[in-house]
Amino acid sequence: MLEVGMKAPEFTLPDKNGNMVSLSDFLGKKVVLYFYPKDNTPGCTRQACAFALKNKEIESKNAVVIGISKDSANSHLNFATKYNLPFVLLSDTELSAIQAYGVWQEKKLYGKVSFGVVRTTFIIDENGIIVKVMPKVVLKYYDMVVESFKRAVGGYFKAQFKIMGVIYIVVTIGLIILDVDYAWLIGFGIAFLDMLPVF
Repeated sequence: MLEVGMKAPEFTLPDKNGNMVSLSDFLGKKVVLYFYPKDNTPGCTRQACAFALKNKEIESKNAVVIGISKDSANSHLNFATKYNLPFVLLSDTELSAIQAYGVWQEKKLYGKVSFGVVRTTFIIDENGIIVKVMPKVVLKYYDMVVESFKRAVGGYFKAQFKIMGVIYIVVTIGLIILDVDYAWLIGFGIAFLDMLPVF
């Protein structure tokens, strides 16, 4: 696995439309580069949609999101179209970038051993240097990725809004436990949290 301070390995891979895209194309911008196992699976869909929700915010920091998996370009096209994903998805069917970044690893599931992509995110600065590595990302904590990105570029949430966000989450969980009709509250909360200012 690559470490902070190392030069991010160069790659050139096809995007969802078959256009060749290189990491060096984004020199001068920060890059949130994430590797994921497979298009259209529940976990990978949640992760992609989470990045999609934060894409404008990330772009405002002179940064881009790039997702890489071993799926085909056509699979990426269907995935991006289905979920309206606004960022770059690259196809690495030959595992060249996946192996260069050390995310092709042994996995164990119910006693069965196999190899696959370990969900990992790298934050790369404007000069192509890795400034943050988040191995084996746990999906329910995807906001930690966004927060780490903000810290890497010098941004953060105001403390009072963070507290309000925590209160909202606690109240929502309580309503779920009590089996209260909470759908409208979740919608309001998502809209509210999405409007929190970053500076």
